[in-house]
Amino acid sequence: EGGWASLRRDGEPLAFLAIPGLHPGPLGELGGSNLPLKIDPELPGLGFALHGATTNDQNPLRAEDVNRIGSAMAKAAAGAEHGSGGRAAVSVGERPGAHALGLGEDLLLFAEPGDSDDIHSALGSILEGSATRGDGERLLVDLHNQEGWGRPPLPVGTAEGSALAEAMGAAADECRAHPVAELRVGIARLPGEDLEYGIGPGGLRVLALEVEGHTSALLLWDANGFAPGMNATLRDGLADRVDTLLLATTDNHYVNITPGGHNPLSGSDFILPAAQSALAEAIADLAPAETAMGRVTIDGVEILGQGMQDRISAAANAVVQVARFSWFPLYGSAA
Repeated sequence: EGGWASLRRDGEPLAFLAIPGLHPGPLGELGGSNLPLKIDPELPGLGFALHGATTNDQNPLRAEDVNRIGSAMAKAAAGAEHGSGGRAAVSVGERPGAHALGLGEDLLLFAEPGDSDDIHSALGSILEGSATRGDGERLLVDLHNQEGWGRPPLPVGTAEGSALAEAMGAAADECRAHPVAELRVGIARLPGEDLEYGIGPGGLRVLALEVEGHTSALLLWDANGFAPGMNATLRDGLADRVDTLLLATTDNHYVNITPGGHNPLSGSDFILPAAQSALAEAIADLAPAETAMGRVTIDGVEILGQGMQDRISAAANAVVQVARFSWFPLYGSAA
């Protein structure tokens, strides 16, 4: 199952948020790796390939399944009624932290776990159901902006998972308590792959929103998490430009093809000025927009399954041990 949100301006596609229900791995170009690049041609407007509540167990075996899901989302959006209006974003907690943003009667929910990498789907369902107000659609996004790697996914029944669910419920209910008002949306894009800084082919994509003078911005890097210190540096350099700042990565495993394996977003001297420029462009682009949101279900999608990512990593590591004096990268199962 995949979730989507379509944003239009004057009846034309502006941006499309895709949460495909698959994980962007295992590595290189295999299966779901480079998912943002593979799904992008199917999406109307500027595509945002967002990370949902998935783990390495949901890495797809076939790249064509990524295209099928993207195509189904676009088809569903084309026939959906788009409405105007939104609700200002609400944030509760830090790490774990929860954010809720209203598009019409629907909600986009953004999770920011603490010391975890990925969110188990069972917990994702709980987070989506945590709101008690209203009957609109609710879609969950894992911002995947953790620093470091090798941490386990966040499951149900943990203190962090329970805290996140409580925070998400509070954020969603507070957001829904606000009246629907005019929604303005702006976009910007800095294309280009730069593996030196951990950036995949999707580059940086920015979505800015404004409701009743309250501004929000989602900055999505085609990357696999953040290097240590990146969250603080980016927030310090960007937070005064909008009321709610959402920093995210696609978790694209493609960037791990470099020697050494895990290759997170890094290099704040380069990343921050580029982000400041793109955010300013998106804010300048703000204009009234219409939105729709929904889900699609696609049959016949094959995934790696439980534990298979670790087997692939072990096999890759064995090859590297045999040829450890060559340039071959050391692959890990960075989520």
